[in-house]
Amino acid sequence: IPVAAFFLGDESVGRKRAEESLVHLVFGDSPPSFNLATFTAADGAERAVEVARTVPMMAKHRVVIVRNMESAGVKLLDDLLQYIEKPNPSTVLILNGQKHPGAVGGVDRGRRLEGAIKKVGRVERFKVSEQDPIRFALCHAEEAGCSCDHAAARMLVELVGSDLSRIQTEMDKVIAYSHGAPRI
Repeated sequence: IPVAAFFLGDESVGRKRAEESLVHLVFGDSPPSFNLATFTAADGAERAVEVARTVPMMAKHRVVIVRNMESAGVKLLDDLLQYIEKPNPSTVLILNGQKHPGAVGGVDRGRRLEGAIKKVGRVERFKVSEQDPIRFALCHAEEAGCSCDHAAARMLVELVGSDLSRIQTEMDKVIAYSHGAPRI
């Protein structure tokens, strides 16, 4: 289990799935209770580093998530950089955002933070241009326990476009409408 992860990119469904997968890896099927804290970079995320340094309550690990990293301020970035130098081994810090925050004063703290996290954890990028929306629809149906005809997946993508979050929503509707049928 990495002590830190940074999920970047304009493809929000992939970032969200990666975040959920890592949280599930840490907690399994047991409820995270007091050991899962979520913040947004623009609103009060300064406490995220403070929470990350604390010992988990009646568990082996704690997960701290900071979303919308593209809007992180200089203070938060500096605090995160300092934390990553000596991370708490019982905490998994997850940073999630569309892109790095902009450089301030000629210093690109976002890129520095990415480099520091690569040394102790993992960095993943999710780009819309690298996704196959038809394959995504097929895989989403398969994950739900259904099989979907390639032509049906292609038609869905033609109707709703290539935004994976919309495809996921519409596939969920089709799956619910099928009432557990093995094939869509």
